[in-house]
Amino acid sequence: MGLIGPEDIIKKLKLIPLAQEGGFYKQTWVSDSSSQGRPLGTAIYFLLINTFDGFSALHTLSNTEIYHFYLGNPIELSLFHKNGKVDQIIMGQDILNGEHPQFTVPGGVTQGSRIIDGGNYALIGTTMTPGFTIDDFTLNKRGEMIKKYPDSKNLILSLTRE
Repeated sequence: MGLIGPEDIIKKLKLIPLAQEGGFYKQTWVSDSSSQGRPLGTAIYFLLINTFDGFSALHTLSNTEIYHFYLGNPIELSLFHKNGKVDQIIMGQDILNGEHPQFTVPGGVTQGSRIIDGGNYALIGTTMTPGFTIDDFTLNKRGEMIKKYPDSKNLILSLTRE
């Protein structure tokens, strides 16, 4: 078997572009059970490709999201906490050198991700419980983020599309 490329993944998994946030995705599971009109859980595939728009823009979700790294190059997951702290988590397969194959982002924490320099693509997945609804999603604005986190201006510029 030859090398798998991002175009192969898009075709095989039937991924579509994710408006606003960036990358490609496909919802793979929605719980049959629900509570108060929302599914109890959801899961997606998410593909980042190292191009001009190959990053997941800064966004905030109301509920906890669990990331799963599947294949490709490591990504940097940036987390902006309400208390002003900024964390950067490396997700990938090299667990002996500190990379995380799975990571949980608490609800209310602003997040964005990008492929580490020199990488080509990364296929990850996310799971949410309760399940994702569009009402959970806020795309963060560049100017507002820079005001809240001035020491992280360059990082914010690299994870926004304004």
